[in-house]
Amino acid sequence: MKKISYVFMAILVLAVIGGVGWLSCAYLQKKQLKTDEAERKVSSLQEAISLDNLTAVEFIIKNGANIEAPINQDENGKYFTALGWALFSNRPEIARYLIEEGADVKAGIPLGSSMLYWALAHQMDDVAIRLVEAGTPLSSADGYNPLRHAEAKNMDKVVEKLKENGLGEENGRAAASE
Repeated sequence: MKKISYVFMAILVLAVIGGVGWLSCAYLQKKQLKTDEAERKVSSLQEAISLDNLTAVEFIIKNGANIEAPINQDENGKYFTALGWALFSNRPEIARYLIEEGADVKAGIPLGSSMLYWALAHQMDDVAIRLVEAGTPLSSADGYNPLRHAEAKNMDKVVEKLKENGLGEENGRAAASE
């Protein structure tokens, strides 16, 4: 009788250990599937932005893509967010949508530039104004002055908005960093 109970206990212990192992494997697989799914969404988001497909961007965001997930991470760990990628890729409609959806306008961008720089470089007047209104940094660490950039591109409404926000030619960096 004792031998049967020892055998039964041994079988029970092995079943519990096997069950825990199986559950651990199932949990890890589920976690990996979620990670893979998140990576696919980010990849799809990047592709939709690159193809200038606003409808696809809207669909992907509404279906759970992380709007702040890293896109095109470089060897220094710097990356674009969806908004940064849209600005860099000259996709004004998508940039407007992402700002409306609450994208972080203060997120950094590789290449030592800023979101405002790319909006100005591609002459996206209304997007630049929306970025300023949403609180994007007005200068970068290298002393870039968006007011001079906007003036050089004859972007009068942006110049006006930058001046309203305290940026002047003589104090471009100082006003922006206060």
